[in-house]
Amino acid sequence: MIILDEQLGFNINRIAIIFRRELMRCLKEYKLSPEQWQVLVTLWNKKALSQAQIIELTLQDAPSTSKMISRMEKSQLIEINASNKDKRVKVITLTKKAIHIEIHYQINY
Repeated sequence: MIILDEQLGFNINRIAIIFRRELMRCLKEYKLSPEQWQVLVTLWNKKALSQAQIIELTLQDAPSTSKMISRMEKSQLIEINASNKDKRVKVITLTKKAIHIEIHYQINY
């Protein structure tokens, strides 16, 4: 007999769901999704990345990331500029608003 509570995959998924709910609760005041949070944290650590690098580091799919990046730019959390080395590559960096969120979050959590 299989007991669901004893299944590793089930319990890992359960923990992920609980973690996501708690993260969403914490991010509510910043009006951010967990996926946007991942991008911000990645940029706080790396300072500037291409969209392809963000996709690789956050394990998000390309179409969703593209839409999210556009929303984050409209929300003035990130800036998108052409790379100095290759004009076809867009470099994503943080705005002052995103840096302020980092400082505020570090103080409060």
